Amino acid sequence: MVRKDGIELLRSAAVPVTLQYGSDTDYKKGDGLRWSYSFWFTFHVLLDHNLEAKEIRRLDVDTSAYWD
Repeated sequence: MVRKDGIELLRSAAVPVTLQYGSDTDYKKGDGLRWSYSFWFTFHVLLDHNLEAKEIRRLDVDTSAYWD
């Protein structure tokens, strides 16, 4: 919502993440591991009209995919 004092956003989104254990060389030799997940998050922020964050009211990240 665009307001006189800024922009208010309340949204959900997902961010893809790849986690690696061991070095790139270890991974190439088969000694390292990589996992990919998508983590959902919900946010409620206030931005100024230059799209700079004024206030973060809420930020929740669902990490349950990591533990499944």
